[in-house]
Formats: sequence, structure tokens, C-alpha cells
Amino acid sequence: MTGVVQVAPSAVAVEGAHALDEVLTRLVGGRPIADYALGGVDAAWDVLRSGGWDRVGAREEDGGFGLPLRDLVELAQVLGSHLVPVPVTTSIVLRGPGRYGAGHDRPLAVALTRRSAPARARVVYGGCPDVAVPNLPGTVEPRRCDGFAPTLRMAAADVPAGSLGTEVRRWLSVLWAAEAVGSAGRLLRDAVAHAKVREQFGQPIGRFQAVKHLLADSHLAHQEGLTATVWAANEPGPAPQALRLVFRRCLFVSESATQVFGGIGMTWELGLHFHTRHIVLLRDLTADLLAHERTPGT
Repeated sequence: MTGVVQVAPSAVAVEGAHALDEVLTRLVGGRPIADYALGGVDAAWDVLRSGGWDRVGAREEDGGFGLPLRDLVELAQVLGSHLVPVPVTTSIVLRGPGRYGAGHDRPLAVALTRRSAPARARVVYGGCPDVAVPNLPGTVEPRRCDGFAPTLRMAAADVPAGSLGTEVRRWLSVLWAAEAVGSAGRLLRDAVAHAKVREQFGQPIGRFQAVKHLLADSHLAHQEGLTATVWAANEPGPAPQALRLVFRRCLFVSESATQVFGGIGMTWELGLHFHTRHIVLLRDLTADLLAHERTPGT
């Protein structure tokens, strides 16, 4: 054990998660994710910045709210549920333990060295406008590159990423896992709602035993993912194993939800694939962070 373990979120975190959900719901305005994953949401960063959401993890003496990592897990789940493509999570971490970005309100992206190409960096949210990347040289301009998960606005740089502190890497990996849990939870809720109204053979498909079992297994997988995320937030030692479990369970939920929707689950317009892509790429980015953690001298 590493001291006091915070299993449940604080009342402040619970209230904050509800408030953030309301803010993001208003920003999205009822539109499906397929409408804003590529084009973005107007004024989203300005609204979130003015509410101080990018500073919730920063110390109070730095103008933040000083929320601990366990509480930030609640907020990251909300971000993962909506997937508004703005760099809130990276800004929270870099303004928190990273203590970057003092003196300006620009959104913060983060560069990670790729395991498969150590001389190049992937920049998470590097494709966002007016973004700052604290761990890249100021003369380097990331170029927008990867459309696989458009909600992460990936960019690339032909230089290695600068080093990140141990706490920054830990916070990023845990909060990216929490985002994945939030995305999986959204898919599960949507699948349950669909199973209640979609009818076959004169009754909702949710009454069929096979669908019930699939949704029940998905609920268990989602709770396992959340539990593993909380474990990783509290215990740095076993965090790598816990985080690998998180992404496995979240992808199981994603695949199961798509099955419940049937053929429509594969369509661009419904948008389940945006959540799946987000989870897959976060899994890969987290693996880069964990590989860096295992590299001697980093």
C-alpha cells in the first residue's frame, strides 16, 4: 500500500462531474458525435477554459483547484462519454503535476515518442488550433496526420518528444484509462436503451436471453475497468497491469455494444466507431507511456 487509499470520489468530484456533464451536453446541443467529431464544437475550449476545467488538477497556489488523481478520474469519464475534441485532459495534467502553461490560457497538447519510431513524436491534440506543446522545441510545428481517431486530433513531429516527469506520465495514463471507461460506459448505456426499444418477433430485443447475457457481461466488464482505473490511481506499482486490464475490458464493452445494435452499429452516422477508435488509440498511447516508464534512465 502507498498510504491512504481513496476508493470513492469526493463530494466535490461527484458534483464537478455532474456540472461538467451539463456543460458538455449544452455544448454538443443534442447533436450525434458524427456531427462534431471531425468539425469540432464552436467555442468549446473558450467555454471550458473560462470555467476553469483545465486547471482542476493544478495546485491552489498556481490558480487551480488541487483535485487529486482519484477525483480527476470522475471528470475524465465524463470527457470520455462526450468526446468533444478539445485537449482538456492533457491540459489538466500538464497544468497539474507538470506545472506547464503558467501565464497563458492556451490549450496544451503532449508529445510522445513512438515505440516503433523513436526519432519521431506523436502529438496528442497537436492538430488543435493555437495549441502549445510544452515538451517539443518551440521551433517545431506539429503537422496534422492521423485521422484514425479524430476526437484526439493527432499530429506528428519529426523529432523525439521531450521527457515527461514520472507523475505526468502516471496521471496521463490513468486519466486516459478513465476516458476509455467513460466511452465504454456511454456505449453500454446507449446499447441498453436501444435494446429496450428495438423490436424483433413482436418484442424488444432486450427480452432475449442472449442479449441480456451480452449486456450483463458488458456491465461487469465496465465495472472491472472502472475498478482497475481506481486501483491504478491509488497504487503506482501495479498500475501498468491494471491499465492493460482497463483497455481490454473497455474494448469488450465496445464490441458487445456494437453487436447489440446489429448492422446499424457499423454505420458512420450512429458513431459508435468514434468511441471504439478513441479507446484503441488511447490504449496504444498509454502503452507508449508505460514502455517509456520501463526504459532505464528515463
